[in-house]
Amino acid sequence: MKQHSAILILMSVLAGCGGGGGGGDGSSQQPPRNNDSNPPPPTTPVGSVLGAAVSAVIGSDGGELQSADGSVTLLVPAGAFSADTTVSIQPISNEALSGIGTAFRIQPEGLHSNLPMTLRFKPGADDLQGSALRFVTIGFQDSAGHWRVYEQPQRDSASNTVSVQTTHFSDWSMLAGVQLRPGKTTVKTGASKTLTIEICDTDDYPVDDPDYGQLPVQLDCHAAPINALSAQHWSVNGAEGGSAATGTIVANANKVTGEATYSAPDTVPDVNPVAVSVEVHDFENPADKTLLVSNITVIPDITCDALKSVETIDAGMAFSPFNWNASNDNQAYEGHQSGRLGGTMINRIPAAARDLSPIGFWTSQNTTHSGLVTMNDTRTLFYHDETVVQQAVGSGLPYSGMDVPSFIALTVDYATCEYELVASFVVMGTVSENGVGAEAPIAPGGIYYRESVPNELLQNGSLTRELTLPVRYDTGDKLNGFYPAGQNDQLRAEGSTELNWNFELIR
Repeated sequence: MKQHSAILILMSVLAGCGGGGGGGDGSSQQPPRNNDSNPPPPTTPVGSVLGAAVSAVIGSDGGELQSADGSVTLLVPAGAFSADTTVSIQPISNEALSGIGTAFRIQPEGLHSNLPMTLRFKPGADDLQGSALRFVTIGFQDSAGHWRVYEQPQRDSASNTVSVQTTHFSDWSMLAGVQLRPGKTTVKTGASKTLTIEICDTDDYPVDDPDYGQLPVQLDCHAAPINALSAQHWSVNGAEGGSAATGTIVANANKVTGEATYSAPDTVPDVNPVAVSVEVHDFENPADKTLLVSNITVIPDITCDALKSVETIDAGMAFSPFNWNASNDNQAYEGHQSGRLGGTMINRIPAAARDLSPIGFWTSQNTTHSGLVTMNDTRTLFYHDETVVQQAVGSGLPYSGMDVPSFIALTVDYATCEYELVASFVVMGTVSENGVGAEAPIAPGGIYYRESVPNELLQNGSLTRELTLPVRYDTGDKLNGFYPAGQNDQLRAEGSTELNWNFELIR
């Protein structure tokens, strides 16, 4: 197996485990691996759409297109296209093994430009947590599901960008070949956390992709086999070894693993989170060192059992307007949905059973709600002898009837200290077919979200969240997201919606 220098950067760090180098243009100077006894390189799922695409028409004079968040720019030189071409950039979930930040789908897929285009990524501070620009490159997913890696991208520390040239469109992502993991985490007072320097291997593996088979394929990421001279000065807030006030960091006794253990102090430090760092050196140039940093937030050792005494939770939840269209030969759908819901969640576990119950459960069902729910959906069904138009239209207060109520529900697993949040938005509206309608409660969609109980809820009795949730299709799996009404096996919404909620505990 060959471990290429550009994605790993510290080629000499790998000298003890047989690493080699690659060609400067991404091609190998060694014959590709062709041994049936070796397993094929890993593939990953195709990324899911996270938001709307940004598009532009670029002609023979060239031009540029930037993603909506400004993190990726496509530069097309004059002569790259022979005719006007609509180009789009769309954010997708990042499924790459060493992927950082958001991945992007650049279309039209299959188009080959006459001249190389430049694809430039600008990583944010969150993207680089645990790594550094020096270790970042760019890759794309080929038709077989493997990730192809550019070994020597152009990095510009002044503009904090990394760029490559390409003649085709696909799904693209930034990749970090050396990472301190986790790059961001929490640990309770008095507890410990293992930090690991990981590397991500590449290999010249023959894959049925004749256009781009010269680029190496990404393999798995694993703990770096680094000896003591390549990873030095494990520190906490700049102090080697740390201190009793900020926590201590100790390298693993078996130093070839590139691991260290952080032990949190007994009380929350004054400066929180703490920065746990390690210097990674290149043997060929010892003075050329890179600092990898993991930001660790120390939280009080408070268990979720503290929630058992909570009788009610004042809750509010909202998702921003979500609009979607989908069609096939048999039907078409146009949806416009939004919701705002407020209410009081009541502890449904009897007081006498709470000490024995493995879960806590609060719900606002059967209580009065405030807010506004809107839905204006149209489905058109195409039959051989007629066209049927179905509509669901409503706008008003959340419907709280006993049959199909609006509600917010919170379930806490005391053993894992994780919670599940479910919300259903329902409004009284009109359901019609070809203009003939009746009043009925209708639901634009629902929310599902799961995570560890945040420290602020346990400490302060309140929680506020603002985040982007992907749209999901209900296959029975519980995945964080917004599940809009109107979807079926043939019609599936894509995109994301902005969600926010707040909790206030009342004991």
